[in-house]
Amino acid sequence: MPQLARLIARRGTLLKPFELKLNSTQRSAFIFHLFTAELKHSRNRHLDPMTQPKCFFMSALQLLTLLISACFAGTTIAADQNVDVDNTVFGLWASEGSIFRTYYENNTVKGEILALREPVYTKEESPERAGQTRMDDKNPDESLRNRTIIGMNIYSDYVFQNGQWQGKIYDPESGNTYQSNMKLKSGVLEIRGYVGMPMFGRTAKFKAVESCTDEYAVMLTRIAPEDKASRNITVSCD
Repeated sequence: MPQLARLIARRGTLLKPFELKLNSTQRSAFIFHLFTAELKHSRNRHLDPMTQPKCFFMSALQLLTLLISACFAGTTIAADQNVDVDNTVFGLWASEGSIFRTYYENNTVKGEILALREPVYTKEESPERAGQTRMDDKNPDESLRNRTIIGMNIYSDYVFQNGQWQGKIYDPESGNTYQSNMKLKSGVLEIRGYVGMPMFGRTAKFKAVESCTDEYAVMLTRIAPEDKASRNITVSCD
């Protein structure tokens, strides 16, 4: 029990730079100082680490585990406290085929599809379903295939980490979910979806609905007035 108490106390110490809202350089210096100090303390405690390599190794491993834990916890703290969180990605965005809103809720980012260029099935796609509301047909979870695409949240597990929002994005056209990150570049929302590593992915670009192209204007009229009001959407392309 005393050893467990010491481990918890050390983890609390490692979290201090995050709670104090230090910048990333200050946090790194602080944690590095603790890490080297603990190694020195471990050497002194075991006298000669070469004669007791197992004890020395375990002390270093314990602190390294705590260090990793503190870094993840610190990321969560930063997000919870809105420390250096990028809010430029929030708002109404559009592609040629959809309008969606990116917003912050419950310490994460959500992406709600609000309108589609083709909200119903066409005869060419499915004669028996022509005119019916488009559903999440490609979802690998069969229990979700009866939900409408309009209104669904396409983001999950998003956190603000390493200066950008990172998480998962769902593509209803394919039914696939990808790792992703997003950022605003020159007024354009860039979302990069990938499997494994970002370098092997693809970046999709979305313009602000305020740019009011013909496609955006048509889709915007399909959002019900009560939905606009409840989401505080004031954009108009009239």
